[in-house]
Amino acid sequence: AVDALASQLGREFTTALVVDVTDEDSVATLMATASEQYGRLTSLFHGAGIPGNSFGVAEHPVLEFRRTLEVNVTGTFLVLKHALPLLSKESD
Repeated sequence: AVDALASQLGREFTTALVVDVTDEDSVATLMATASEQYGRLTSLFHGAGIPGNSFGVAEHPVLEFRRTLEVNVTGTFLVLKHALPLLSKESD
């Protein structure tokens, strides 16, 4: 599905990768690939997130809560952490 979408968007400007935003090595690999292929980033859209389940606080499993934080908060942090150097690079 990722490759099909990349083909629709145009391979000249698109790279298809599957990334776990909660894994710093995975995010670093994403940004290294972007750097190798494009040199820098001119913009960034980070849309990874999960809604979590709608438990009441007393019934909410802590593992479910931690997973939501990992994806939504830690994932956003990691993407920004590794994207900022590419966003601040001057064009060649």
